[in-house]
Amino acid sequence: MNLNAHKQAIEHFLIALKQQNNERRTESIWRSLGSAINHLKRSDLEQYIVDRDLPKLLREFEID
Repeated sequence: MNLNAHKQAIEHFLIALKQQNNERRTESIWRSLGSAINHLKRSDLEQYIVDRDLPKLLREFEID
C-alpha cells in the first residue's frame, strides 16, 4: 500500500483472508483491506468490509 498499489494490495489481502481460518488472526488484514478500499474510493464496498463478506469481495475483484 505504501507504493500506492492499492488494487494489488487488496488482491493480496483477499488471498490472505481466503487462506486464513482463524478470525482473530485476520482482524489486522480486514483493517488493512478496508483502508486500501477506502484509498480506491470504493465506498460501495464498505458494507462488505463491515459484514466481513469475503465471498462478495472475492467476486468483486475476480479472485477464485
